[in-house]
Amino acid sequence: MTLTGGTFIIGDAWQPAPARAIMNAWMPHSREGDVRIYSEAEMRRILGTWFSDVSWRRVGQTACVAVARKGA
Repeated sequence: MTLTGGTFIIGDAWQPAPARAIMNAWMPHSREGDVRIYSEAEMRRILGTWFSDVSWRRVGQTACVAVARKGA
C-alpha cells in the first residue's frame, strides 16, 4: 500500500544562533532527552527532503512551528 499526500506539523524549541550554538553543545550531556535545536534553514532542508511545501514560523520567544505538506 502506498500513501500519498498529507501534512506533517511539528512544534520545537527555537533560539537565536549564538544561544542555539551553546545549547547544542551542552544538550548531548544533559538528561533531558533533547539533543539539538535546529535553525529555520536546517528544519526547512530536513523536511524539504520528503515534503514539497514547507512553512516555518516562530511562536513566542522560544518556540517554532513547521508545517510540511506532501501533494497527492
